[in-house]
Amino acid sequence: PSQTSRSLEADIALLTQLLSGGGSGDPEADGEEVAELLRKLEAAEDIADGMEERLDGIMDNLDDLLSDLEARTGGGQGE
Repeated sequence: PSQTSRSLEADIALLTQLLSGGGSGDPEADGEEVAELLRKLEAAEDIADGMEERLDGIMDNLDDLLSDLEARTGGGQGE
């Protein structure tokens, strides 16, 4: 769990780095940076997809733990 947390934090930091930074103010120079920005956005999307998969796995594990806990405590009385 702590390794996943560190990995998510690293991915968030990388996303922030990829998506930060503004234009130069020069329309011509900014136009040349469009392809680089698109590559960064694609990389950010790939990272976000990986994060989503890991979070889905965490949610599945939590669901399993909750089901086990409910089974041990009498089927979730009081719901």
